Amino acid sequence: MRDPRRRKQLLQAALGRFSTEGYEAATTRSIATDAGVTETVLFRHFPTKHDLFLAVVREFGPRELFREIGSGGQSEGSAIEALRGLVTEYLDTTWEHRTWLRVLFQEAGRDPEAAEALAGQYRGVGQALEAILRDGVARGEFREALAGPAMQIIALAVRGFVARCAARPPEDWSTARDEFVSNLTSVVVEGLRPAKTA
Repeated sequence: MRDPRRRKQLLQAALGRFSTEGYEAATTRSIATDAGVTETVLFRHFPTKHDLFLAVVREFGPRELFREIGSGGQSEGSAIEALRGLVTEYLDTTWEHRTWLRVLFQEAGRDPEAAEALAGQYRGVGQALEAILRDGVARGEFREALAGPAMQIIALAVRGFVARCAARPPEDWSTARDEFVSNLTSVVVEGLRPAKTA
């Protein structure tokens, strides 16, 4: 097999092993076996396991998964619609790139620069959420005093949902996601709404 095709085959096998077993547990022997080659062939392409790992990180980006989420500005509709849209977009991106994210988290655990880059992406999503909540307060849809706690509740609930789906993937992602987003926004928004005056 020509080198570029063999290299791609090795990277695919490595992505599978690193994402399911982690960097430490994945062996070059198992990766080579998955790719249908010997370790000698693997090492011709990648001199060390770390070189292979870095090549997987470079090959299977994007490194900035969450950069575009919420970048479209405020919705012309309600802040509630914008909140639903942001959470749905974030969950879909996370689900679509779940294999890659496992590898990216491993890289972040090994490389402080990668950890900061990943943290920056999450900060971007947090800023988009904060902007939606501020907009809701400005429109009179949300109570200002509860916007901060609402951010924390949303972040915790979303993390929990993502972790649960990673451990036990749903049979139908769209249905599970829609149900979660509907329940989350209903609970949060009801808590945020201004109290009705008599």
